[in-house]
Amino acid sequence: VNATEKGKRPHPVMLTRLLALAAHALAEVDNRPEPKDLWKEPINATLWKPCSDQRDWEASGNISSSG
Repeated sequence: VNATEKGKRPHPVMLTRLLALAAHALAEVDNRPEPKDLWKEPINATLWKPCSDQRDWEASGNISSSG
């Protein structure tokens, strides 16, 4: 049994339907203005601090060099 018989390739009708849905969605968005805060970051990136150093990490179990 080859790959096409196993259902690995999408059915052409499904692809046509998905393409129609995508085209419809793009047409709807085309008529609406973009929200003003669309590209605004919710958290200021300069205020971000890493937290990985705030925890006391301990190895679990015995660790040997041989694995």
